[in-house]
Amino acid sequence: MIRRGAGIRMREAGCGLARLLFVALLAAALLMLLAPYAYRALFTDKPVLFGEETYYHVRIARQILQGAIPASDALIYNSRPYFFGPFHVVLAYLSAPLGITLASVLLPVLLGLLSLAFFYLVLGRFGILGAKRLLICALLVASPAFISTFSQPNPHALAILLYLSGFYAILRRQVLIGFVVLVATLLFGLFNSLLLLVLLLAHYTVQDRKKLVLLSVFSLVFISAAAYYLLGLGAAIPESSFGSLVSDLGGNGFGIFTFILMAAGLVFSWKERYGYVIPYCLLLFLSTYVFFNGGFAMAYLGFVVAVFSGLGLYRIASAGWNLPVVKQLTLLLIVCGLAFSTVSYVGRLANSGPGAEVVSSLSWLREQETGLVFSHYQNGFWIEYFSGKPVLLDGFLVNDLRKRYGDMQEILYSRNIERTARLLERYNVKYIYIDESMKKGRVWWNDDEGLLFVLRNREYFRKVYGTMQVQVWEYRKE
Repeated sequence: MIRRGAGIRMREAGCGLARLLFVALLAAALLMLLAPYAYRALFTDKPVLFGEETYYHVRIARQILQGAIPASDALIYNSRPYFFGPFHVVLAYLSAPLGITLASVLLPVLLGLLSLAFFYLVLGRFGILGAKRLLICALLVASPAFISTFSQPNPHALAILLYLSGFYAILRRQVLIGFVVLVATLLFGLFNSLLLLVLLLAHYTVQDRKKLVLLSVFSLVFISAAAYYLLGLGAAIPESSFGSLVSDLGGNGFGIFTFILMAAGLVFSWKERYGYVIPYCLLLFLSTYVFFNGGFAMAYLGFVVAVFSGLGLYRIASAGWNLPVVKQLTLLLIVCGLAFSTVSYVGRLANSGPGAEVVSSLSWLREQETGLVFSHYQNGFWIEYFSGKPVLLDGFLVNDLRKRYGDMQEILYSRNIERTARLLERYNVKYIYIDESMKKGRVWWNDDEGLLFVLRNREYFRKVYGTMQVQVWEYRKE
């Protein structure tokens, strides 16, 4: 009895320590997610909110708050349906008492902490406990994919919380509650509908094949709902898949050491592969989606990568080594590599746009005559938000994307004044907006390339705003 009581006390002490360490991890995640905002507010003259797509979501939430949502978005050439959903409603609701800026900072951070907590609980339901579970969660928090998702306003932050909380309810056999929560993810688009199918099919294939019949009926509903999004609504312009996947190369995905640990985790977990069917299926689906459709699925992939990289790190740390010094040096190298990737990414976020000069120039442009503004599509959301003027392209899809994107490229790179003028006339362009990033590698490297060369023609173009970082040109129609 004495030994049994001592064993119980040891297990309780271990559980208490694990909970304490997880609370510390939550605190670390909070500091990590707020760090870019603190740096921008205290040490720069940039606006507190950063990122490009951020300003679309803030604009939609502000319009909901004002009760002024029209049928379509007029701040894009030829207009398009609004891409808004539950996230924008929640953001607008919080903005009423907190203000739009504070709500935009706090909402994704809160969603991130709740997602981390439910992820921790889901891992426990699969028997992943102790140091292994803490390592997985710590690697998730340190990943640029997690930081990017939950430090900026975006719908995926809310969708991930719904997946994790709904799936946790199903694991606790609260099936009705779980399905109600998970069905809400259908409001986020085609990708989320497909992801939900993969998740539930993988789960019930392993856990309860009898419910596959019920799931098949639900699948018909999911596919019907997803068909709406086949029209192209709610998607973003695809990014460079490899560039966005590797954070150390400037993307928002994962560091090199994370890939190494994930590979190790895949190898070490293969003997127990039937216990990891769900993460294997999700890894295959999400990796494929990232490869073909760009980086926005990275937000979801980060949780799966954390599972395998955590398993890899746990196995390396717990394995017996003939030379303990080599083991210690290896672990030190891995930890330093992971820390470097995390710190450098947080620094990139803190120093990202928009800058003060961009805001100032677009605020000036707001006071000018109405007219379409031509620029690189990655400036589109900023132009829409700060100037209130329409653009040719932003980061979201439009019906004639391929043609419009090709014309944008030709305007940017062509040195033929007649061809450039015809394209500008086609889209009724009035202003051309050029910032420093476009002249430093995003579009050009030299001052005589493409549109920069064409702008020298004073018969067609007049500079109406100019600083070291921003130029605004007015196109003089024939």
